[in-house]
Amino acid sequence: MKRICISACLIFINMFCIFSIANAQQPLPCGKYLIDFSAQDIANNFRRINTNQPGTVNYLVRVYFHILQNDDGTNAAITPAQVATEFTTLLSNYAADNLCFINAGTDNINNTFLNTLFNADNDPSGSFFAPYQVPRCINVFYTRKINGNNSACSPPCGYGGIALGGIPGTFCLVATGNIGPGATISHEVGHCLGLLHCFETANGYENINGSNSSTAADQVTDTPADPFAYNGSTCYTTPANSCTYVGTCADPNGATAFNPPYTNLMSYWGVRSGCYPTVANTNGQFLRVNSFLGSSTPLINCSSPSILTVFNTTVSSGFYMQSAINSLTTSGNVILNGTVKALVGGGIINLEPGFRASPTSGQIRIEVKPCN
Repeated sequence: MKRICISACLIFINMFCIFSIANAQQPLPCGKYLIDFSAQDIANNFRRINTNQPGTVNYLVRVYFHILQNDDGTNAAITPAQVATEFTTLLSNYAADNLCFINAGTDNINNTFLNTLFNADNDPSGSFFAPYQVPRCINVFYTRKINGNNSACSPPCGYGGIALGGIPGTFCLVATGNIGPGATISHEVGHCLGLLHCFETANGYENINGSNSSTAADQVTDTPADPFAYNGSTCYTTPANSCTYVGTCADPNGATAFNPPYTNLMSYWGVRSGCYPTVANTNGQFLRVNSFLGSSTPLINCSSPSILTVFNTTVSSGFYMQSAINSLTTSGNVILNGTVKALVGGGIINLEPGFRASPTSGQIRIEVKPCN
């Protein structure tokens, strides 16, 4: 039997169908997230010890997509074509960091409560989503609506996304209305990877002159102080289109000349208003992401080694997620069958004699890394 070598193609063996429809809604801001301060301290220390600049370390992170729909299979939150576009957006926003993602799979979840009725304020831990999470992957759940007490609209219209798994974490939600413009997918996955909002106040308010930028706000020195931290105060004002800041808020030093991070992926200026369609992260934010990828055990478990050999194994149920940055090779009898949901992925995939994929009602993806 000849060896099968895959380096530029995709084999997708899928034993179920996906039906979904998505309707446009007005983009909404994030829901409240929880910060793991212990993990943050560990990552900050890791960054001080490891001074690699963005682009010098390669990562390949597995991402699994979940499409919520009602109990009867209708009212899906997103279409498969939109998932593909969202994945492309994610790849683009983190390519400058040599951070690549690999699509570990997609499933459909028939649950009206999670699709349209779930309230993120009532369940900030996200326990309702726990049974559906795929291990060793960042899980992205698309839902019709994320309910919650969003004071930006009346009656409360909920949120556009939320990192329910915390920061850092391994799962997040994106609402139908936030698919596409504003790159909400990349914003929420950014939270999973350890990024905070530029206007975060849990670490204290940032000085405009940057003197406390490494410890306050998002703890990133090359993102300027964001006056959105004062949103809700009488000093905070913007024009009707919300595209620019014209307020009089003062930082802890009394300075008022803010230069907002209008085009930053982790601010609200581009995501919410749509005034800045091109959003991006800074080198400092990429350094922060790398520090969490190198120090947070859950994120390390979602990442791929450079080279991987899969030896004799048979998996007939559950999840089996294996990927490698450069090359993945099977050796001996590697059998994937039954109801298993599996990923075999890498830069080059060598399927040696003895590899067999024969799912009955499962899903097996054999996928080449999409980044160069």
